[in-house]
Parts: sequence; C-alpha cells; structure tokens
Amino acid sequence: MSQNLITVTKLLSVGNIVSASIRIYRDNFKSYCGVAIRATLWFLLPFLAIIPIPIILVDDRANNSSFLLLIPVWLLLFAFCTTKSIVNRAIIGKLVFGVLANKLETVRETRRTLAPKLWNFLLAFLGLFLIGIGVAFVVFVFIVFFLLLSVLLQIFR
Repeated sequence: MSQNLITVTKLLSVGNIVSASIRIYRDNFKSYCGVAIRATLWFLLPFLAIIPIPIILVDDRANNSSFLLLIPVWLLLFAFCTTKSIVNRAIIGKLVFGVLANKLETVRETRRTLAPKLWNFLLAFLGLFLIGIGVAFVVFVFIVFFLLLSVLLQIFR
C-alpha cells in the first residue's frame, strides 16, 4: 500500500506535471492555439465595441442621454461574449482531458458537444458574477462599518 502511494506521488510531482502539460500543448499546438485565439477574440469583442463611444460623445450633435440605453445592451453583449469565451476555454480543457484519458476528440466534435450547453455556461457565469458582486458588497460594508466604528471610538475617547 505504501509503495503504491510513493509511486503516485512520484508520478504527480511538479516536474512531471509541467513536462506532461508542455508535451500535450506542444503536440496539439495548432488546434489549441486556434481555439485560444477564438476565446480571446470573443472576450475582447465587448471592449472593442466601447471604443467608438467616446468619439461619438465628443460630437456635439450626439444625444448623450441615449447612450445610457446602450449600457444594458453592452452588459448583455459582455455576458454573451464572455460565455462564448468560456466555452472555448472549456473546449481546450476537454481536449486536454481527452488526451490524458486516451479518448481523443477533434475540436469540431468537442465544439458540437459543448455548443448546446452555452446557456448553462451563461447561467453559471451570471451566478458566479452575482456571487462575486455580493462578496464585494459584504467586504465593502464590513470595511465601512469598521472604519466608522474606529472613528466613533476615537471621538468618544
């Protein structure tokens, strides 16, 4: 039993994991790089959509209040593009896992498998986003509370 544990720890050493991951990515560089570029472009798309807005706002003829209506549209675009980016990253993850499990798939097969789950990824992203906002809000409230408490303690000393 202890000899099996030693063998597993030798197999899972940092050096073995790093060299195996480099070998996997080197062997499949073209397909992984294409999917990674696609994921990056999907992630950058909402930020590229923001670029013309300051140029339009500088123009005096533009109605500045109408740009407030673009905020929800941009948020939906951001959520959708981020979800597409996450799906592409999941494709890379599934392909790497397939190599490790010796169940090889092509990028097209993996994409066909994960494409119907786009809305599940979107819901997961939105859930995690809301959890992150909630955690940030709680941390902010605690910081403000303790700052006010320390100020009040200083005043009433």
